[in-house]
Amino acid sequence: MKRNIVGIKLCAKMKIFKNKLKIHFFNKLLFFSKKGNFAMISAIMIPSLALLLGIVLVTSNYLLHKYSVESASEEALSHGMSLICYQNDIERDNLAKIILNDLIVSLKKNNFTKQEADLVAKNSKIDITTLINDSTNVKSYHFYIKSVYKMPLNKITKIFYPKDLTIVTNVNKIVPCPYTSYVMLSNPRARQFNSDWDLIHRRTVNAINSIITDKNIKYMIINGSMTNFDPSHYYTAEVKQFNNVYRHLNVPIFRSIGTRDYVDNNGICRDGDVLTNFSTYSCAFAALNDLSWRIINEYKYKLPEINYDVKRWIDYCFFQTIHHIRGSLAYTWNDKNIHFVQLNNSLFYSSHFYPITHEFDCEIEPTMHPGELTASWLEQDLRKARKENKTIILFVDQLHDFYSSSQLQAFKDLLIRHKIAAVFSGLEPGKEEEFVYDNNNHVTKFYNTGVAIPRYGHFMLLENRGHSLDVLIYNTSNRIATLAKKMSSITLPH
Repeated sequence: MKRNIVGIKLCAKMKIFKNKLKIHFFNKLLFFSKKGNFAMISAIMIPSLALLLGIVLVTSNYLLHKYSVESASEEALSHGMSLICYQNDIERDNLAKIILNDLIVSLKKNNFTKQEADLVAKNSKIDITTLINDSTNVKSYHFYIKSVYKMPLNKITKIFYPKDLTIVTNVNKIVPCPYTSYVMLSNPRARQFNSDWDLIHRRTVNAINSIITDKNIKYMIINGSMTNFDPSHYYTAEVKQFNNVYRHLNVPIFRSIGTRDYVDNNGICRDGDVLTNFSTYSCAFAALNDLSWRIINEYKYKLPEINYDVKRWIDYCFFQTIHHIRGSLAYTWNDKNIHFVQLNNSLFYSSHFYPITHEFDCEIEPTMHPGELTASWLEQDLRKARKENKTIILFVDQLHDFYSSSQLQAFKDLLIRHKIAAVFSGLEPGKEEEFVYDNNNHVTKFYNTGVAIPRYGHFMLLENRGHSLDVLIYNTSNRIATLAKKMSSITLPH
């Protein structure tokens, strides 16, 4: 206890001594000032303050230039990132040149001289790497730019920084490209005993599978006839051939039925796999039964915001079961900024058929009625798509087979009324590859899918790049997917 008291007293005395020493020092300083020695103090303090101020100014200038270089680098990268997403065929070297040119422009806006900006670009390094996110199957790119700027120093600032100040900035950006692709296969027309068909389409499947990741393919759309309607065979057998080959495709398939499936064979084809196979309507029934079941039980859960025009039900009359199918079997769905409309064979086709024994009853309704009125469900569907600012695209097999001039005019009115962007139709190979319908208020593009015939190893790829839908034709004759032709693009809202 005594030791603690002694220690406390000793600490108190030391504090008193320190305070006296400080007072003595400042008194001496004041004494020297009064005696005229303030100049000596100033000679020490002023250069020190000047040195400190110079360092602050140079450092501020350094940080300002560093910020300017970083912001210019980010601005230049932003343009490059938008280009690589929407122009996938652009070469990396050309893209790097564009980024460097943008860097120069941006630096000059930040009061860099042309010589300084050119020097920064010359000393900069750009690296662009492709990234694939396996969990979401989305392609992304890693952009890196290292910019170097040697900040010039004048004679005065060199006093504070004898060496040149080198500014080095590193900017990293990862950009996920918001586009997806869709394969469009026109009139596959499976043939059960045709070895060439099997060989060609297996090659097509392998070629498509090889680019699914690179092109971010979501699914395949069939436009036109699934089968060939060889009089010696029937619908179900030929569809089985299609299924046997395309089950190896690694993306979903959304089908259509075309003129060969339920029009040309109607009343003259017996399907061996249908219970009432003696009926000449059984092939057409098999086609309608297959697609209608898929729409209601499969596509309904796979396609975003699907809308369809088909009903199926069963009636029981005494000891007989009657299968009913009614509607156009058309269906629509949204995919980002696009509204797809699958119209199957034709907008105007209608038919009502059933066998004598009445095991089934099929009533095919047109999407545009003989009175030139659009079916109410389709009218409402298209109106809703326009209200949501979707780009509307139609798929139809037999566009060129109109039943009257008034129906043709009604179709043109439909294009104008709902601002249809594009129509893909199975026109014959001799027809134009593409053309436009322009009424001065709206332009609709028509694409002839006959130029991409699967039996020659062709398929179409529709690439949704956000601001446009690119229409490409690929060939698989060399066992790989080779770009054969690029058609005009469809403008999309963004």
